[in-house]
Amino acid sequence: MERPSPCGSWLVGCLFTIAVFQPPVQVLGDAGKVYIAPLRDTANLPCPLFLWPNMVLSEMRWYRPGHLPRTQAVHVFRDGQDRDEDLMPEYKGRTALVRDAHKESYILQISNVRLEDRGLYQCQVWVGNSSREDNVTLQVAVLGSDPYIHVKGYDAGWIELLCQSVGWFPKPWTEWRDTTGRALL
Repeated sequence: MERPSPCGSWLVGCLFTIAVFQPPVQVLGDAGKVYIAPLRDTANLPCPLFLWPNMVLSEMRWYRPGHLPRTQAVHVFRDGQDRDEDLMPEYKGRTALVRDAHKESYILQISNVRLEDRGLYQCQVWVGNSSREDNVTLQVAVLGSDPYIHVKGYDAGWIELLCQSVGWFPKPWTEWRDTTGRALL
């Protein structure tokens, strides 16, 4: 019976140790964070998954959870390059994946942001045969309609004015002031 050489056993042990202790993909603290982008500007959504330094991605996909079909993605990065197949038509030509070397992460850039782009995004990363996924939310900042001020009514010498405006995000804070700058009720 032939015994394996000590050198051969050591190599097998090292390979086994490397395979078992391959660093996993971890979730960062800002998972589930909300990112705001102005309408018609560029959104920057960082993938909330931490990648170990020098880790080679097999694939990264960005999805819109709840948007059908699930097989269509917002952005696909595979074999070291961006892919156009399986993309949602409304995102074709509007996305890019940028590596953030300082944080060892990737940022999905969406150009010409539309109102329909707001909502949940899911980053899914494959390293070898294992995958992880996590979510971020995009909120689109919109300048709402011009204020419309009109007289709502009169009561015991008081004039009641109503100011209306819709479509603002985030909601503006408003305050009525008199000609001297004092706050009014």
